[in-house]
Amino acid sequence: ADDAPPSNLGVACDDVTHLSAGGGDLVALVVDSGLRVVVVQLSPSPTILQRVLYSSKVRLVALHQAPSKDRVELVALCVDGSLHKLALRTRGSSSGVPRPIPTDGVRLTRLACGDAHALAASADGLFSWGDGARGALGHADVADRAAPTALALPPPHDGWRIGALAAGGGASAVVAVRPRGGGDAAPLATAVLSWGAGEHLGHPPAAAADELTLRARRLNNGVATGGDGWAATASGALLRPAPAEVAALRHAQVVSLSLGSAHAVAATLGGAAWSWGRGDHGELGLALNKGATARPLPAAVPMGGVGVRAALCADGATVVLGEKPQ
Repeated sequence: ADDAPPSNLGVACDDVTHLSAGGGDLVALVVDSGLRVVVVQLSPSPTILQRVLYSSKVRLVALHQAPSKDRVELVALCVDGSLHKLALRTRGSSSGVPRPIPTDGVRLTRLACGDAHALAASADGLFSWGDGARGALGHADVADRAAPTALALPPPHDGWRIGALAAGGGASAVVAVRPRGGGDAAPLATAVLSWGAGEHLGHPPAAAADELTLRARRLNNGVATGGDGWAATASGALLRPAPAEVAALRHAQVVSLSLGSAHAVAATLGGAAWSWGRGDHGELGLALNKGATARPLPAAVPMGGVGVRAALCADGATVVLGEKPQ
């Protein structure tokens, strides 16, 4: 019932070091100083679905759809930079132990998962793997990758470090930060780059969608790419299979970014918030044009003086962490 008291899941709040939502109605919590992950199913009532023990301390976890429709994949990034995965049944108990994901010795520090793909970053590199059908892996194609594969950002951002990464639905995005040398007094420069498919890529609409679709139907691989970075499949699906800068955020100094299944929110160094994508549930915090269900390009969100530090996008909802003015 709506007025039912919160359920006690047996997980002490002060013991939770990280949590992540995904896989529909699942939440994964890192507990026991990082040695255990508890997966909670929220409906019809909160229930512990699985307790997973790790031999290395876990830093971050993420959930995404496994190839089998009745399973989700729990991905864990450990403090030693290693990755592990475990397939879980969405109904009933699961068995098995986490299996390592090959990383060729690269020490990873960041992790994000979309519906069926994942991103990870190291101190000087970006990697993607999973389902590539919607261009979410960023390799300029729609092929799947079974293991983390290095992904290069296009010039002029190829030498920039990854400040943040996000994945949601069939889309991916990163915040790239320009390197600064010793004594460099230049202001912080960042760029948001996105790729994949969905209403929350932040780029202007495709200029010739119908023409791209017709071209795709004539090709063996069924994907045609236009000069504006957009591509189309033979079925008419539009996607951007390679990273491209979100021009509207070029001077915004974005430091935090989150993607939901169809919308996105960014937070800036100065505490401003920008949102774009689908907004018919009010998740953008912005008014839409009459008859519209989405806002394709980023726009500043009026926050009433609250300084935004970070945002989290869920399906049809947004949560921000902010500070009230003194």
